[in-house]
Amino acid sequence: MNYKPEIAIIEPNTLCSLGLKSILEEIIPMATIRTFHNFNELMDDTPDMYAHYFISAQIYVEHNAFFLPRKRKTIVLASDSPQFQLSGVPVLNIYESEEKLVKNILADEQKEMAAKLEPIDFEIKENEGKKTEIDELNKGKKEDEIPQVDKDRKKEYDDKINGLRKQKQELLQEYGKGNQVVGQLIDLALLANGLLKGEALNKFVKRSVELIK
Repeated sequence: MNYKPEIAIIEPNTLCSLGLKSILEEIIPMATIRTFHNFNELMDDTPDMYAHYFISAQIYVEHNAFFLPRKRKTIVLASDSPQFQLSGVPVLNIYESEEKLVKNILADEQKEMAAKLEPIDFEIKENEGKKTEIDELNKGKKEDEIPQVDKDRKKEYDDKINGLRKQKQELLQEYGKGNQVVGQLIDLALLANGLLKGEALNKFVKRSVELIK
């Protein structure tokens, strides 16, 4: 299972848009990045297919009827404004250094993965609870005394749990691969600028060996 998110950048400033696209392509190489100069261009595309929307503050204000219900996927390109913090929308401070900007983008990607895993964990717990209920109903019974309908239901819950665990594992493995590459790209940039030292440098060397295996 390949997790290949599509990300939309809606920003009228062409230089800002292209700069962010370049950074995202480096740190999230498995993603497809699309740029739009205005909201109407996004609407002419397939607006609901994107994992994230990186949008200018002005576009957010003018079209918050669209973005507010999608605020978990929306990231506003602005200064670190209390106005947007209060509305619960993540803000990416475009005036920060590239190193800090990259780290903030990665933090948002981790939140996105957590949001994908949460409903899977809920379903696993729910099915495990139903399985426990059947076990309690048949507690003390011999195998041939347990009704076939309960055996079938228990097998159905087991199959669901195994399928969900497999889905969770595949998501984590794919994200882990991407995250390893992401970390490597960031460290390469830091190394080039003489900013990678000590334990961070040791981890970089170890990860480099792992990536070329």
